[in-house]
Amino acid sequence: MNKTTINQKAQPFYALLKKIPIAMRITLLLLFVLAFQLQAEQIYSQDTKISLDMKNATIEKVLQTIEEKSDYYFLYNSKLIDVYRTVSVRVKNAAISAVLEKLFKSGNVNYEVKGSQIILSPKEMYSQITAVVEAVQQQKKTITGTIVDAAGEPIIGANIIEVGTTNGTVTDMDGKFTLSVEPDATIRISYIGYLEQNINTAGQSAFNITLLEDTQALEEVVVVGFGTQKKVNLTGAVGTVDSEVFSSRPVSNVSEMLQGTVPGLNITGGDGTSMNSAASKINVRGMTTIGEGSSGNPLILIDGMEGDLNSVNPQDIENISVLKDAASSSIYGSRAPFGVILITTKSGSAGKMSVNYNNNFRWSSPLDLPTPMDSYSFALYFRDADANGGAASTLFSPDRIDLIKRYQQGEDLTPSPISPDDPNRWGDGIGYGNANTNHYKELFRNNVFSQEHNLSIKGGNEKINYYVSANYSNDKGFFTYNQETRDRITTTSKISAKLTDWLRLKVTNRFTTQNYQEPIGKTSYEQFWRRLATWPCAPAYDANGNLFEGSPVFWVANEGTSDAREKWFYQQYQLELEPIKGWKTFIDFNYKHYNIEKTNVKDVSYSMGVDNKTK
Repeated sequence: MNKTTINQKAQPFYALLKKIPIAMRITLLLLFVLAFQLQAEQIYSQDTKISLDMKNATIEKVLQTIEEKSDYYFLYNSKLIDVYRTVSVRVKNAAISAVLEKLFKSGNVNYEVKGSQIILSPKEMYSQITAVVEAVQQQKKTITGTIVDAAGEPIIGANIIEVGTTNGTVTDMDGKFTLSVEPDATIRISYIGYLEQNINTAGQSAFNITLLEDTQALEEVVVVGFGTQKKVNLTGAVGTVDSEVFSSRPVSNVSEMLQGTVPGLNITGGDGTSMNSAASKINVRGMTTIGEGSSGNPLILIDGMEGDLNSVNPQDIENISVLKDAASSSIYGSRAPFGVILITTKSGSAGKMSVNYNNNFRWSSPLDLPTPMDSYSFALYFRDADANGGAASTLFSPDRIDLIKRYQQGEDLTPSPISPDDPNRWGDGIGYGNANTNHYKELFRNNVFSQEHNLSIKGGNEKINYYVSANYSNDKGFFTYNQETRDRITTTSKISAKLTDWLRLKVTNRFTTQNYQEPIGKTSYEQFWRRLATWPCAPAYDANGNLFEGSPVFWVANEGTSDAREKWFYQQYQLELEPIKGWKTFIDFNYKHYNIEKTNVKDVSYSMGVDNKTK
């Protein structure tokens, strides 16, 4: 059988084309068109000429002129590229690359031409970022492993975290994991009901890990209903927090201390505006009810008596149990379908009298404040928005934009011109202002100081024991003017006396008073943040240094103050009868009183005229 060799190079092009499937032919055609377009853009970017004759002009003005005389447009960040530097440029029929070389001859700016788009960026920043990324990628290593229990069964969903980072993963259905870490990283392996393990990965990349059961956690005694049980015997979902957790958290109330301590317990602060009056919202296991206006709050019991979380001195708490499932309804009935929070406070004990004093001093700073746009950029965006809508900007004329720019560059101008309607009034900040104001920085302090002091005394003997404590805390808010304040005093006394061998009397008194102040208008969430969204061209202060009428700072400082005084008083009497060993009967009498007084003092606000006198 003879074999025929075909020389494909000698075949006509159309003959080869016929052998190519139609889908591939279409793909080749599209690639050809794309390559032609890219080549055309490259030719356009290299061959387009431009003429300029500008003396002592800012780079920004030069870039704007190039945009006007050509189809080019520039992309850059004015905070990273110095576009306010003055230059002189004189070229005739020069390529765009030559013009850019003259503008950025210092070599600190990188430019990239993509068709009619020119991207400006700092060379040094990108080179540093590239070097860091390459170094990090070179240092990382991949580790693998399998996690099992004492019986050799794989543990599904175990957490593996690189210590000191948020880098982590979980095991799969076979107990296996893969993670990229630093060469000498330490990983932490954890799973509910098992002891944590910390393992150093230096010199090793494959691991076989066995987790041991946390028998101590299973033996822990927790409060459930009217008694206690070991965790190992529990069938319901119960979360616990002990006094060690509270002692390590420098916050002033129980709601803040509980945040993030119990899985499924969600605590959020009020409506987001007030540090004082808006009570924390608490729920267990997420959404509780879908009815509008209804709520599903857990039942809160303090030593068996319903009460307010924030009326308790955090330093008095011995432990907290959170009953998270419907089983709690079997004890507490219809009050418990949304969970129960059981708070047990400290008591006296037999032994020598002990006196304990502790305090903490805190400095706090606001987090995640928005960063508003600068006034010049804001004016340009507003002008362009009007232009896109088919109308000339009525608020930002070329002359006003020029004033805003000059003010931002440091020229000695008034933050708002005099009103054309009244020579003794400053022009409205929205309509005439040329300031460059970050209203968030003007309204909020950089840091505030708070303090707390706690004194407790306990002791007793086998017949009688006692526990007495007093707590004072002072917290301040972040407002520069009309600053929020909260003062709280809590006193507690507990006495337990053994009247006979089978009868014990327990008496508890707790009194809490809390005073707080805040601006009146701050309690309206929507109104508060809407006023803070004032335009950056509106000043916070006039040329004489007075608060500018209409600014958020002016509003907070002059609208008035809301004062509230809250008082809680709790009394508990309990008889504990034990006629037969192990058979206890409790007789309780509880009394509570709550009172609140609110006073709103509305201030009369005065704006200052150009002559520095009230109007």
